[in-house]
Amino acid sequence: MNFKKTGFILLFLVIFNLSFSQNKWNIILGNWQDLSDYKDKSIGIMLKKSILSQLEKEKDFEVIEVKEKNLFFDSTSQAHLYCISNKADIIVYGFYYVEGKSLFVISKVWDPLKKQLKMRNEATGVVTIDIFDTIDEIAMNIKSKIREVLPALTLEEEVEIKKLRQTIYEKEEIKIERLFYTKFGFNVEMGHKILKSATTYNMNLPTQWEVQEGSFPEVFSILGFAIRIWDIRFDISGGSLPGFPVYRIDENKIMDTSRYNLINLYLSYYLPFWKKFFALGAGINISNLKDNDFETVPLSFVLFSNPFKNLELSFSLHPLFNESKYESDIGNGYKRYEEFKVDVPLFSISSIYFFSNELGIEGKFTYVKKEYERGIILLPSEKFVERENHINIMSFYLGLVYRADFLETEREKNK
Repeated sequence: MNFKKTGFILLFLVIFNLSFSQNKWNIILGNWQDLSDYKDKSIGIMLKKSILSQLEKEKDFEVIEVKEKNLFFDSTSQAHLYCISNKADIIVYGFYYVEGKSLFVISKVWDPLKKQLKMRNEATGVVTIDIFDTIDEIAMNIKSKIREVLPALTLEEEVEIKKLRQTIYEKEEIKIERLFYTKFGFNVEMGHKILKSATTYNMNLPTQWEVQEGSFPEVFSILGFAIRIWDIRFDISGGSLPGFPVYRIDENKIMDTSRYNLINLYLSYYLPFWKKFFALGAGINISNLKDNDFETVPLSFVLFSNPFKNLELSFSLHPLFNESKYESDIGNGYKRYEEFKVDVPLFSISSIYFFSNELGIEGKFTYVKKEYERGIILLPSEKFVERENHINIMSFYLGLVYRADFLETEREKNK
């Protein structure tokens, strides 16, 4: 018999077993709730610490302590949901009450993977000056009972536990994010604009101009919607809204219609890394100043960030800085042209803070500086300008946001 070869095989099996086997129960240790008429939380705190100390002595127990001191589980369904959300195998919790000098402690061990109560243990003690010894004795008794229902994992049992973990936790993770936003607020349009329109179209005479110059500030309403399904997000917003009053700041008048039309459309995708806190997308920003034939439809890139559940940030940018010119033949050797020049590209920064699960407040800043010219090219070195616009737009938006979380609604129903 080749003892050397047999020894290598046994050594390999031991190393393999140690390398690929976790052999540990993932345990959550909850709080013990005081049900006495005279509340004394110190007993529950001491009891939990003593049980934690006992459980940590077991090498095959990986114990996670519930840090929230006022979190108690009144039912197994609450304990089940907490255990599942933290991806544990077992949760240990309980309650106690004091009658006179008698201490009664009830402890439970719940298995969320198999959905069964593994243990319900009752222990008693006497409240005296030696309360620490009493609590330590109860804790040792609870640990021994837990040890009975959670024996050391065999390889076969560990395979079964791993399958249950994979089935339960993956099922939880594939729930589809479904969020719906409704936004309503007011936009303050400011900045400086020079709008020049030719009033004479005789190319042989000097051009006469109708010039409008000013900031044309207004306050008008904007309505928007956004929907997120899984990792895809679609946003749309626009204003001014028909039927809503418009306040013209420069004229100090309330009007029925606005001088502005705005429409924003975005389609975004939440990135699978960084825990899907970031979404990248693209969209278009359609805007025009009414009665002045000036319209833009620039492509913008957008970044959404959800670092916290109650905070959302976004940034959009039109990526073009350079000039662009378009020409088309109109006969007789003439060409019509349109020329754009972007000094500061259209960009916006916004944030939403949710002061409750559903309601939030949004603020947004937008800025762009650009020029536009349209006319007819007569000769290579001569042109007739029909329209010339210099736009320096700055706007501020403030509004309310209502967010419906359909996944959260389902979770509440299942509690």
